[in-house]
Parts: sequence; structure tokens; C-alpha cells
Amino acid sequence: MLDIVNKIFYLCQMNTSNLISQAQFARNNKCSPQWITELIKDKRLSVVMVGDIPYVNKDAKIKLKGKKKSG
Repeated sequence: MLDIVNKIFYLCQMNTSNLISQAQFARNNKCSPQWITELIKDKRLSVVMVGDIPYVNKDAKIKLKGKKKSG
């Protein structure tokens, strides 16, 4: 799991947020391995590995503190 977290964090840092846009890590300044790990532990973030690229499950229900996206 830590390996997946590191890969997501790396992608986030590299601004390839289109791969993980469902979680919108960069936009919400929630780009931290700890935050990602907590989401995975809480089962609010479902990650599927496609080769070496982690994709966030589109159906994952993620609550971002303080910000709510409408539409």
C-alpha cells in the first residue's frame, strides 16, 4: 500500500492530476502521503493500478474538508 501511496504522491507533485482528478489532490492542497493513506484506510479512496499508474476509482466517495464541489 505504501508503494501505491508514494506513486500517487509523486504523480500529484508532478501535476499530472488528470490521472487522479477524482480526488483533486493538488487543487485542494491535500497532496500528502498521510492524507492519501488515511483515505485508503477509511476506504474512501479506491485505487486501481494500471501498469505503474495508480487510478482513483471513479465511484469513490471522497469528502474533502472545507470544500464541496457542486455539479
